[in-house]
Amino acid sequence: MNTEHDIEVGADGSVQTRFNADDSPAEEAVYAVAALKGVEPTDLNPLYNLIDPDAVDALFEGPLDGGENPVVLMFTMAECRVALRSDRTLSVHHTDETS
Repeated sequence: MNTEHDIEVGADGSVQTRFNADDSPAEEAVYAVAALKGVEPTDLNPLYNLIDPDAVDALFEGPLDGGENPVVLMFTMAECRVALRSDRTLSVHHTDETS
């Protein structure tokens, strides 16, 4: 468990959590992947090598409700599938795909 970001790995071996409007979704994704992999975030390949963290954060700026046109951003990081949603949920699952 990452106590600074309060991220726990579930019994099914995945992470399901929420991020606040003040949080960086990109940063939360990195911490969630690290929690699932059981490593420190600095042990991972930097997110900017995979996707633009500023663009990720901009996508989820402002009020989001996940209403009629929900936003879902999915990408693979460190053999994990990451999904950020406009209802401010974040899920991470292991995958066989290598990034």
